[in-house]
Parts: sequence; structure tokens; C-alpha cells
Amino acid sequence: MKLQVVTVASDLAHPGLQRLKASAEAGNWPLHVIPVKWEGWGTKMIAVAEWAKTADVDTIFYTDAYDTFFVRPYYRFMFHAMFNVSKETKEGYYGLISGEKNCWPDASLAKMYPSREWNTRWCYVNAGQWLIGKNLFLQMLEENPIRVTDDDQLWLTHRYLSGAYNLRIDMQCNVFQSVAFEEAGEFGDMPEKVFFNEITWRRPFVLHGNGRTDLSKFEKYSL
Repeated sequence: MKLQVVTVASDLAHPGLQRLKASAEAGNWPLHVIPVKWEGWGTKMIAVAEWAKTADVDTIFYTDAYDTFFVRPYYRFMFHAMFNVSKETKEGYYGLISGEKNCWPDASLAKMYPSREWNTRWCYVNAGQWLIGKNLFLQMLEENPIRVTDDDQLWLTHRYLSGAYNLRIDMQCNVFQSVAFEEAGEFGDMPEKVFFNEITWRRPFVLHGNGRTDLSKFEKYSL
């Protein structure tokens, strides 16, 4: 699996981006920063698509730039992927999307989500982190063009709800963890300050603050 971690940033000196880069370097994550002129939320998808057209990769691991950081090393992720990523994923026909607690920006779409087989709190699409095969991602953009003024999360939500692209939400937080709207007892420390989801019993690889979350209490987990 030729995987590349990518993010987009209009402010290359932003402290959040520097934190993400430091954690990626410490964990040997192959991070590529795409400089952009910010014109709206759709900027992210468009910039990644333009980069992907000529990139020698088959899988894109996207994460937002200013409110994310890695908490586990890349080699652990590849070990995890070896046993947990399907053949379809490796060939670019599958996508894993980060889950969050809120159905945003259109709460009325919550009723359209499929029923869940087990109890989870992180069950709605979060466009701030995703893992999608390059061919599938470009196909989605070609069949459903996005404008810079469009909301990227709403766009991705509709792609997921359509059922046309074999997209799944990381409801157990195996890879991605949104820490927004934290409730008591959800997150805890394992030995040596290792981040642990007490609800799903998982150790995700990258944390996301959803923009407005105070991440200071979680920075101790950063690589």
C-alpha cells in the first residue's frame, strides 16, 4: 500500500500545523503539506484532488492541519493496516472516515444514517480526517464536483449516505479520534501517557479537535 498523509494549509507558520508536523516527524508519518489560498471549505477537497492526480500513491490519509496531531507511530499503523485493511482498501476501492458525535452541518440528515449494530458515540461523518484510495477519491470528485464555497463535510456526508462508494465511518475509533464534546470517562491514560478510548477500548493514531476544542489537555499524548 503506497500511502501518503496529506494536509492543506494557508498559514504555513500556524502553531497547530507546527505541532502536527512535529508529531508526524516524531512518529515517522509521511506527511505532505499542500499550501493553499483559502477560499472556503471546499478548498481542502479541491487541493487534495489536484495533488492526487499526479501523486505516486494509491491511498490518501488526509488530516486537517491546525487541530490534529499523531499519538502513535506510523509503523504501528502499518502493522494495524496489514491485518485490518481489506483487499478492497489496498486496491483503492474503500474509504474510512473519521466519526464524530454531531451530525453537522445538517442535523436533519441524522435520520438517514444506517442503524448501528452496537453502541457508539462517534457515528457521524467528520471530514477532518479520512483514509480513501486515490482512485476512489478522484472518482467521487469527478462524479460529484465540489466548489470552494461548498462545505466539505456536507459533501462527504452525502457521498457516504449515497451508499455508492463503499465508505465507512471509523465508529470504534481504530484510526481516528475526534475529542470534541468530551464527556467524563471517555478518554484515559494507559502506561506512559498513551491515549486510550475507554468507551471503545481502542488506541487511535491521530487526534482531532474539530476546530474549536481546547487541545491543551491532550497535547501530552502527542508524539
